[in-house]
Amino acid sequence: MKYRDHRGSLKQSMKTVIEVSSIDDIINHLNSVSFYKKVVKIKFEYACYDERIGWNTYYVLAKYKGERGFKVAGMADGKLTKRSYISQSKADTKQRIGEKDRIAIKSTSAYQYPV
Repeated sequence: MKYRDHRGSLKQSMKTVIEVSSIDDIINHLNSVSFYKKVVKIKFEYACYDERIGWNTYYVLAKYKGERGFKVAGMADGKLTKRSYISQSKADTKQRIGEKDRIAIKSTSAYQYPV
């Protein structure tokens, strides 16, 4: 998914586009570029389809430590949840490991006592 920081113009904002695959990626990015308080929570709100860039644009709203409300941190071309990122990761793992390999891993992962 693509994420871009909130800036004064679209042109300036598009210069900040990065690829992210989890909410943690966005939080880490914001905490690394901000001298403000640390981000503790992220949420998404659908904005519109932006024909200028071809994105289904979502506002990325950040809640900072010690503050009550959310502020616009940037925009994204989709919406993430930590759970969907984990599910995707598990799906990728299942594709990489064949059925026979998964069975072999399960049978050898438990300690077997000598007879």
